Amino acid sequence: MIVPPVSILVIVLLANLVETVAGFGSTLLVLVLGGFWYPIPELVLKLVPLNLILSAYLVIRYFRSVDHRILWRRIFPGALLGFPIGAWAYHQTGTPEIEVLFGTFLLFYSARQIRQFFKESSRIAPSSRPITDFAWLVAGGFMQGLTGSGGPMIVAYTRKFIVDRNAFRATLSVLWLVLNLILTVSYLATAKLSASDLESVALWIPSVVLGIALGERVHQKLNQRQFQLFVLVLLLLGALLTLYRHSPLSNH
Repeated sequence: MIVPPVSILVIVLLANLVETVAGFGSTLLVLVLGGFWYPIPELVLKLVPLNLILSAYLVIRYFRSVDHRILWRRIFPGALLGFPIGAWAYHQTGTPEIEVLFGTFLLFYSARQIRQFFKESSRIAPSSRPITDFAWLVAGGFMQGLTGSGGPMIVAYTRKFIVDRNAFRATLSVLWLVLNLILTVSYLATAKLSASDLESVALWIPSVVLGIALGERVHQKLNQRQFQLFVLVLLLLGALLTLYRHSPLSNH
């Protein structure tokens, strides 16, 4: 068993704090920042089963807040359409291709959301465009199957229809719990995830638990709009760093 570097444990802690507050983002942040220590496919294998802990916690604690109508009638159908394609692509695609695709997607999404963030007034509901909305869900399902991090695309849809923060977190957590459970089973069935991998993942659990505890406190106290901007800026920087590592300017 290889002891993970302290830097990764800190990143996992902060990432789980973020998702506890916002309902998404832990896998994205660890993939972006942890990619300097681990290959993306290796991180995916660790993060997908690890995320089950946070998702299960939020589902159990806030289950009464889940918006089942939005979840089962809208989110799941679109996400499930793209999900198996992404899962198949994960087993077929090499590391550089996954990272470039991931960085490009993240750059597009974060730049678009930051622009919208400053254009929106304090509480004007985003407009609904059925075809575009469904495309975001399918793309989010694809990214979830590919990297376990389809959150932002699905969030782009969900934030239009669920305003309450507890309902938002709980509803998305049910989705992550189901999809990541399917992915974990598929990794085990194809022998991509071994017993030694799970032992390694166990070393990250204390960071997850501490991140959840701190995140619950922050969720109650932090100005959500300021925090959303912080996350979007962090995702934008992460996208630029990810693409830089695969550019001719990088020495890696």
